[in-house]
Amino acid sequence: MQTPDRMDSLEQRLETARAAPVGQERDLACVEQDWRNCRTLLEVPPEGVEDANIHIVDRCGWSIPCAMHPLAPPPSAAPGR
Repeated sequence: MQTPDRMDSLEQRLETARAAPVGQERDLACVEQDWRNCRTLLEVPPEGVEDANIHIVDRCGWSIPCAMHPLAPPPSAAPGR
């Protein structure tokens, strides 16, 4: 379930996917499903949390969701580095 404060709308996400360059096409049904999925769940104890600093990185720059032709990761992302 998405909240109203989401950074982008489904329409924006699909528009971006449709505009992908040749060789980086996206599966639009996958893009919609990906947009609707929950990214993370943050549980807050009943007493609450003070001064929380939360940084969530959704994906790295070369990991394109729903890519029909996935890109190879850069050499710096090779296992063991």
